[in-house]
Amino acid sequence: MQILELAKYYNLSTEEQNVYDIAFNKAWATFDAVETAKKTGIEQGKKSEKLEIAKNLLDVLDIETIALKTGLSQEEILSLKDL
Repeated sequence: MQILELAKYYNLSTEEQNVYDIAFNKAWATFDAVETAKKTGIEQGKKSEKLEIAKNLLDVLDIETIALKTGLSQEEILSLKDL
């Protein structure tokens, strides 16, 4: 917070400060939830892309090489054979 904002905050009554704190905490929690959801979505997208690449390579490369190059486990790659 900037100094002026802090001064305004401390000039509020205790009740007004509590209302402000609750609103601020809700806003921060919402922001945090959105950021977490974005990160999770990006991670899921990357994982899906790796799985798709691995699936396309199954007919030309061995499982060990695919695992090494994609970062996927051999078990994850083996499960793609059933699809």
